[in-house]
Amino acid sequence: IELSQGDDYMCDRISQRPRTEDVSVFSQLVDSKYFSLSICRLLSDMIDSADTRGGADTPFTSFQEVLQDLEQMISRPKIFLHDSYYPYQEPQKPVFGRTYCGRKEEVGSLMKIADQMEQYSMEGSNDTDSRCSCLEAVFFSGIAGSGKSYLVQAAGEALQSSGWIITNAKFQRGMEYTSGGIVSAMFDELVSSVVKMKEVGGPADVDYCERISKSISHSIGNEFFSWLFDFLPSLSLLFPNISGKDAEMPAACQLVYPLCKILEAILKSDPNRFFMIFCDDLQWADKTSLSLIIEVLISVGGIKDISSQCLFVGTYRSNEIDDHHPFSIQYSYLQMSSYVNTTEVRLSGLSRNDIVDISMSGLKLPRRIVADLADVIYKKTFGHALYVIELLNSLMNESVIVYSPRKLGFSWNQDQINFIQTSDNVAELIASNLKSLPRESQDVLKILSCFGIQTDAPLLGVLEFFQSGMMSTMKEFDDKGILHRSGEKWMFAHDLIQQAAYEGMSLAEQRSLHLRVGQYLGKIATRRKADSCFLSSACDQVNFAGVDFIKEKGQKQKFANWNLSVGQEMRYKSNFSAALHYYEKGISFLGPECWSKDLQLCSMLHKCAVTAAFALGQAENAIRYTDILTEHLPFLETLEFQVIVLRSMWLLERVDEGVSRGVEVLRRLNVNIPSPATHEMSKVAMANADKIACRYSVSEVVDLCDRFQDESETARNIVKYIAFFSALFWESGSPLFTLLVCEVVKHSLQHGVCHESAAPFARYAMLKIVHDGDYAAGKKWADVSRAVMKKCQKKGGENINDYHALANLFCCVSIWFLPLSDLAPEMLRCSEQALKAGCIDESIFLLYEGWSCSLYGGEKLSIISQSSMQRFQRIAKLSQHAAKWAVCDYILLRELTGQLEDYFLSMEGSIHSLDDLQAEAESNETHMLSFRINVTNLLCSYWKRDYIAAEEHFHNALSRSYVKFDPRPFIANVFFGGLVLFQLYRKLGSIDRLSKGIQMLDHMEKWAKNSPAIFRNKWLLLQAEHAISTSGGGIDAEKLYLASIKAAQDHNIIHEVALAYELLGKHYKAQGSSDNSNICLKMAAAYYTQWGATAVVERIISEYNLDIASVADVRLSVGNSKHPRQWG
Repeated sequence: IELSQGDDYMCDRISQRPRTEDVSVFSQLVDSKYFSLSICRLLSDMIDSADTRGGADTPFTSFQEVLQDLEQMISRPKIFLHDSYYPYQEPQKPVFGRTYCGRKEEVGSLMKIADQMEQYSMEGSNDTDSRCSCLEAVFFSGIAGSGKSYLVQAAGEALQSSGWIITNAKFQRGMEYTSGGIVSAMFDELVSSVVKMKEVGGPADVDYCERISKSISHSIGNEFFSWLFDFLPSLSLLFPNISGKDAEMPAACQLVYPLCKILEAILKSDPNRFFMIFCDDLQWADKTSLSLIIEVLISVGGIKDISSQCLFVGTYRSNEIDDHHPFSIQYSYLQMSSYVNTTEVRLSGLSRNDIVDISMSGLKLPRRIVADLADVIYKKTFGHALYVIELLNSLMNESVIVYSPRKLGFSWNQDQINFIQTSDNVAELIASNLKSLPRESQDVLKILSCFGIQTDAPLLGVLEFFQSGMMSTMKEFDDKGILHRSGEKWMFAHDLIQQAAYEGMSLAEQRSLHLRVGQYLGKIATRRKADSCFLSSACDQVNFAGVDFIKEKGQKQKFANWNLSVGQEMRYKSNFSAALHYYEKGISFLGPECWSKDLQLCSMLHKCAVTAAFALGQAENAIRYTDILTEHLPFLETLEFQVIVLRSMWLLERVDEGVSRGVEVLRRLNVNIPSPATHEMSKVAMANADKIACRYSVSEVVDLCDRFQDESETARNIVKYIAFFSALFWESGSPLFTLLVCEVVKHSLQHGVCHESAAPFARYAMLKIVHDGDYAAGKKWADVSRAVMKKCQKKGGENINDYHALANLFCCVSIWFLPLSDLAPEMLRCSEQALKAGCIDESIFLLYEGWSCSLYGGEKLSIISQSSMQRFQRIAKLSQHAAKWAVCDYILLRELTGQLEDYFLSMEGSIHSLDDLQAEAESNETHMLSFRINVTNLLCSYWKRDYIAAEEHFHNALSRSYVKFDPRPFIANVFFGGLVLFQLYRKLGSIDRLSKGIQMLDHMEKWAKNSPAIFRNKWLLLQAEHAISTSGGGIDAEKLYLASIKAAQDHNIIHEVALAYELLGKHYKAQGSSDNSNICLKMAAAYYTQWGATAVVERIISEYNLDIASVADVRLSVGNSKHPRQWG
């Protein structure tokens, strides 16, 4: 700071003037109007400090302090240099906590990540730090009041000022059921920010919004897209020409796909726009909402080139969670993902310097003046952030810190500060501060505290007539730092303040106030439709009052109706957590005698509770509420919920109980299923079904779809029930599977065909193939299934039944006619469509089955291995049941490639190996899973060259007749089992081995005649192995090997080319033809390498002592030929 010659003269005059008590150097400088107050204070304190007569109020003790004052003025001139008020005019009291100060290092860590994201966006792929290409997630943890929220808000405001778009969500204590609505509002705020750009932005903003609209419309499609309007109301403003669909919203997990596509559209439409999503108090979010958030983050993180535009910030109270808390579990999934970089910042107490900074900024005084005050505050609060803020505000409100007209600034008596008595903790201090408010203000705060930490402004306007002075006191609370306004919401400055206001009432006072407020709001909400939005708030209040507090039965029935109405509203917004909460509250108001008093209301609440519980994955609750319905309603009225019970028992893996219950339900439907069922009964059932089915052509079956329109809903529910029940029996490998498929086919043909009939027709097609060996009939009924789907789609669009049917067609029928390499991409595309339609279970099934077909069909293992762990973790997170089936193929992949990933880390419970999974499958009688595990063990043992173990697994897999119902592993078991049997026969003998091997050869011959493109090379290879096992082989065996190689090459089955070369090489070696053997084994190693089976290649090189250099030369020549994925 430079002073002119005139300024020097002025200072000299002032320093030489005689001083009196009334005229100080400071006042003379101020009167001169040459300088700001800060400069006046600095100069006067310097002059007074140099004066031997003393008299300085705040003297300098060293020249270093002078430099500190000057540095503060330069670095923060708005606070420490320029005057914000006129001299001799008392300023407004500062409210501490309004502006953020302190914790520079923690704020800096967040800002640094944001800077890196912007830098990566500019530099793109040239950046060598791969971390920058992932989505960033930063979590701040600490105890209540440690300043987590203020820190993130301060950083958010800084980012917003530089063009970032910020969206927020704050979860509430004791109101976990509201989490779904909070998450909905958070994502809707993001969409709303885009809408605002379209309405008030410039041409670039409008163009940006148009790109977003086109991208969303293209990726989601109107059918599913229109269902989102209730979840994201602002979407209707982006798409005014699309009307919302009057249908039930999908569950939260089904929202992952559309939300990801919306975020992708927003981010991809402009790579220079950045977004921060902030979720506060995650420890109070429910499991469903946490899962949705984490799934969306992981999915967006996996989208190349856009993940670095999105920053997620979360806060949580570390002392309120443990390892089993829903947040801890979901957080661990996020940490395991390679698509998301997680950073955790643990906040401890504020430091002395932080408190000095807060005091300086609030009081606008230099460090040397506030240092002693800050030191006392630090010692009394131990650096607890909220305690610091509350204590400073308390000192202001109690006039311990006051404005001094003489000093033109705030001052205090340091001795009084040193010995001031304070509360033992922040909660006591807050409570004490609130009690000092006027009675009317306390009453308003009590009402506000009944609504949690935040209240909508329109609701406050309504409450003005309940408590006069409600709106006028808002400014008082704002001035005192008790409340602050955020958009259309008034929020407590901290939930501990809300908690103190609420707990300042007795329990009886709390319940009474809840009831009075709830009745008042309910009266308004039911009076006219425009005010119906207040009904959910009314419900919350009467629910908080509690059933026991309400004595009048008429009121209880009214409140139950309120809860039903609000529950329905929440369900259509896909907020099933809130919906179930309101349904259960409604049930509690009615009590046990409700069934005799109001049957319709009671049954409706219980029916809705079943569907909401199942949508949330609460299988036990779904079963419990269905049991209550079954006890009080006619059986046929509960039939659709019996399907949910079966699905719930399937999810809980209570197979035996599900079978027993299902059989009983069928008997009540007059569908008599023999118990125990035998395979002879299956043959009879097939014959009876064939007698009816053979009368119909494809077109005649489709015509039956029109007939069904005249049938009752009960008939359709019967089809639905039997169809799903048959799927349950498929997993158990029971003969009842065949009986039920035949029964539902007969029922459909006799009573009318519906959408639910498509999947049973597909299963019937499979039975015609594997049971009767009738491939033509199998094709016919597969065509029937597809035609029924097409017909029903014209009437009602696609639904879950299509994906049930398609999954059966792909896995059980098409696999006999199409190569796996062609089938796999079709299944994966269908999985994507199922996900888009919200059919999560079907999408997962098609995903891991399609992935399995890629593995078995010879896709490059390097492609399959990419992100294999992340793919499996996603499957395991969405469905542990599905993970148990999928893990088999992941273990095989690990065996082929030599990967080290431990996939069982993502499995829950005590499953750490295939042996553990096998034991559980046998215990639960999930025999089809047990079969798959045996086939996996067979294949792993084969590739390890442990043929004895492979033979054992082969026999275990083939020990039961139901294995044909799972064609892909059945085909693999026949093929590799035959290879093992012939090789062991040559080595160890046993006519049983030879006989069994010939049986496998006969199977393959039948299949090869039907589908030579798929099976001919396998049949030829088994023929070759049989030839050298029985006659020594010779030229005939060599021709068969070469023919197998050519057939595999012709149809692009690259891994079986390698296998045939290896077996031919072994044959040559046994014949003593070393040169031919080496050539074939090198070719095998080269093709295995092209396939990506690194571990297999290493074993061949080691076992046959091949020269690595010559193998590499052959590999180069083979590498010039195209892999199946590249052919065509």
